[in-house]
Formats: sequence, C-alpha cells, structure tokens
Amino acid sequence: MVRARQRWREGRDRLAQRTGVPPRTVSRILARHQMPPIAALDPVTGALIRSVKATGHRYERGAPGD
Repeated sequence: MVRARQRWREGRDRLAQRTGVPPRTVSRILARHQMPPIAALDPVTGALIRSVKATGHRYERGAPGD
C-alpha cells in the first residue's frame, strides 16, 4: 500500500479502488506508516512541503492578557 501511494501519489479513496482494499483500511495502513496527506505533498516531486499544524510549544498564562 505504501509503495502504491508513493508510485501513484493518490489519496485513500483512489488507492482503495485500485487495490480493492476498503478505504478505511487504506487510511489505517498509511497512518501506521506515517504517510502525510496528499494535500501536504508537492504534486510534482511528492516531497513534503507543508509542516504539521501541531506545535510543540504552548504558552499558558495564569490569566487572559498576561
């Protein structure tokens, strides 16, 4: 499944149609192998162009406006 994703650069629904595997199973396999979403990849090269939205740093204050 990972090779198919790298080869065709398609999302889970199209990969499911090509391989005959249910879409939910395809998404679980891709998540297990930490494959980024298609929207985060460069369409030509397939390289990761967008960083993850989650950040490792949170600044919490005691009161709003501090």
